[in-house]
Amino acid sequence: KFLRDAQHEVDTLFKNWGQMIHALRNRDWNNIPIDKVQTENLLDEFREISAELPHAISDSLMGIKEISKLTELLEFLHPGPKQKVLLDIPSLIDNTIILLPSKAKSRIKIRTTLSEPATPIYCYPFLLKHAIREILLNSIDAISEHWANANKTEQGAAIEISTSADTNDHYVEIHISDNGSGIPENIKEKIFEPYFTTRKKRGLGLTIAQWVIEQKHMGSLLIESKNSRGTMAKIRLPLS
Repeated sequence: KFLRDAQHEVDTLFKNWGQMIHALRNRDWNNIPIDKVQTENLLDEFREISAELPHAISDSLMGIKEISKLTELLEFLHPGPKQKVLLDIPSLIDNTIILLPSKAKSRIKIRTTLSEPATPIYCYPFLLKHAIREILLNSIDAISEHWANANKTEQGAAIEISTSADTNDHYVEIHISDNGSGIPENIKEKIFEPYFTTRKKRGLGLTIAQWVIEQKHMGSLLIESKNSRGTMAKIRLPLS
């Protein structure tokens, strides 16, 4: 409401100024809209709007973020099909990459080496995409943190995603590696704990990813990392 009212007041002020400039250019002295009281009132309102506008924009952005989080939670609670469906992993990964923030994709090179022919698996597509996305978001954060601390541009920043299928053991593997900050040795055992985080986030990303992969898909999630040398997530999923 504040932004809507502010727009109306600013439009009125600009309209008066526009009429005044038009009259001055045409030397139309009789039609110059000079109302000292009204002009002073509009200027006072304009100053108030200028002072309050940054706060209003900030509040609006926070509201949008909260709505986004709520939408994500609702989607997670209602993940679509109740039964597993047959889906090939390369397609699922391609669709997951599309969901990543465009700003991150413009800064960080995401390379994929996907096995051919694609081996389909039975899965919950939304849940599995959500799990992979959480791992990728962790990689993006780690890369941003590492390259910022090194005072370097992210020109060499990269995430590698590869897939392979072992038909003898009836498993498919997804490897996600990055050249980010890595995980310090003293916190490796805590990374799957709910709400544990070293960043300004909820600390649920890897907890959810592990639950989706290990509980909902009977697979495994292994994180290998060396501090300041990057991280690799190894996802292993059964073919049937």
